[in-house]
Amino acid sequence: MRRKRNVEEEPNQRKKGMEGGCKYWWIGLGMVLLLPLVSWAQSKPVEAKIVCWNIQMLPNSLALFSKALRKKQRIRAPWIIEHCKEAPYDLIVFQEVFDRDIKRKLKRELKEQYPYQVDTKIAKGCLTSNGILIVSRIPMKYIDHVIYAKGVHEDGWAAKGCTLVKAEKEGQEFYVAGTHLQSGNSSQAVAHRVLQYQDIRKLLDRNYIANRSVFVMGDMNTRKSNVAQYTKMIEIMQVKDFPLNDQEPYTIDAKNSWNNHAQGIQLDYIFLQAHETNTTILNQHILRLKQEHKGKMIDLADHYGIVADIVLSNEGID
Repeated sequence: MRRKRNVEEEPNQRKKGMEGGCKYWWIGLGMVLLLPLVSWAQSKPVEAKIVCWNIQMLPNSLALFSKALRKKQRIRAPWIIEHCKEAPYDLIVFQEVFDRDIKRKLKRELKEQYPYQVDTKIAKGCLTSNGILIVSRIPMKYIDHVIYAKGVHEDGWAAKGCTLVKAEKEGQEFYVAGTHLQSGNSSQAVAHRVLQYQDIRKLLDRNYIANRSVFVMGDMNTRKSNVAQYTKMIEIMQVKDFPLNDQEPYTIDAKNSWNNHAQGIQLDYIFLQAHETNTTILNQHILRLKQEHKGKMIDLADHYGIVADIVLSNEGID
């Protein structure tokens, strides 16, 4: 009887073995079929919209001591928030978000539309942070940052630096470095900016990843019309600049209600390190926004924003 039971069990065992083998075969086949789809998703070019904007949110707490700090921050902040909520931006690099209360307001009220948010802390001995706030609709995380050596003149109060984040849209990863450089045209200020160009380059070099592009964005306080300084900046940081498609390609001008410049200048930029990818900037335009306040039209900030339409493609250049 025992032998008979053993003989009867053998076909069942073979059947179970075949079923198990089939199951693993189907899993293996599924993985083989999925791999090209994953690879295709990662290589498919993806369009995105990124923004660089110095929004002039100086410390409100010090406004009593200086008229230069009274810029209607609490009036302008809600306008900026409302615009960003409605606009189809993927990622925004704000600069000059120095006021702590307004920074909290921006983060809180943009949280639903821009759930990914990165800023950097105040350095010891400095009155304010670097003023950089990066918000994103698409997945983004902090990677690294550098705090520059103490600035000269009034910049010595801020812990200016550069913040590096990684973002991803539809399988395409890319990096963004947000910064705000030393202001002024004195020989000391110019020399200090050169050191900051070098610090940015070091930050990018130590976080280099092949086939991953980097956008360097911010108020560089370097005039494009000053060919010598502009060229030095581009060469040190090893970035590519793209044209502003605008009849008046300036980020500051006399038409802005906060300025009295005799002529338009460009101080703000969105640069690219493509790193052997096909990532590029298709178009850039100036963001000029005004709002009525007590019967007068005022600009939302003293700098105009830059909006860039980009194409992300981590495939190598043919």
